Parts: sequence; C-alpha cells; structure tokens
Amino acid sequence: MTSIDRARLNALESRLGAKFPADFLATLSNREPIREGNVVLNAHDRVWDIRTTFKLDDGDQSDQLDSVYKLVGDVLPIGMLPFAEDWGGNLYCIVLTGNSAGKVVWWDHERDDDDDSVVAIAESILELYSNLVPDPRD
Repeated sequence: MTSIDRARLNALESRLGAKFPADFLATLSNREPIREGNVVLNAHDRVWDIRTTFKLDDGDQSDQLDSVYKLVGDVLPIGMLPFAEDWGGNLYCIVLTGNSAGKVVWWDHERDDDDDSVVAIAESILELYSNLVPDPRD
C-alpha cells in the first residue's frame, strides 16, 4: 500500500480546480505502481500498453503526479490529469471535469499544437485496471 502525500494532493487538486474521483484515489493508495510494465488493455481494436503509472508519495520525483503535471499540464487539454505513460511517452489521463469526468483517455504527445483530441479507452480507472492483461506481444 502506498501513502498519499495529502498536502501535495490538496495542492494539485487546487491547481486543477477539481477533486480527484474516489476510485482514482483508491488506486493511488491500494495498488502498487506499474514499473516497466508488460501489461496492456485490449480495447477498441487496439493494444494499449502501460509502461508506468504515477504516484503521489515521497518517492522518486520523476514519476510523481504533480511533477509530471508540472511538465505537461500547459499542453494537455483542460481538466486532464496524466496518471500513466505508455512505451512511446504518450499519456493516459483521467478526466476531472465536464461530462466525461471519471473516464480514462489516451493523449498522443506527438500531436499538432492545436490538437486537443484524446481517445477514450475506459469508462473509469477501475474498468481500466480490471481489464489489464499480460502483453500478448511478449
């Protein structure tokens, strides 16, 4: 179990202007982060690989939610929080605001500057985690 840094959580929620969904907070607390993962989500006729999930604790700063958001928050669509990365450096985000709040989307970091499009891949963080399987390509 991972201990969430509550002061940093509050600061990040304040910066984003939204509270994190309870199921997302539960995954931060109850799941070991994925490191150099070989797991995927098979959805929408595609294999979505997950290399790393980010956390919010006293560990390595390179994989912390707030550190990653500080690096990319200005180019992400509004209301998106990156919580994982694929092997290509693209980000999985949880939507925090609007009609899609709570959904998980994939954001391509190699898109045009004016392209705010994302691909919805799961209805919730719990759906994403419950459907992860070993990478069949290994």
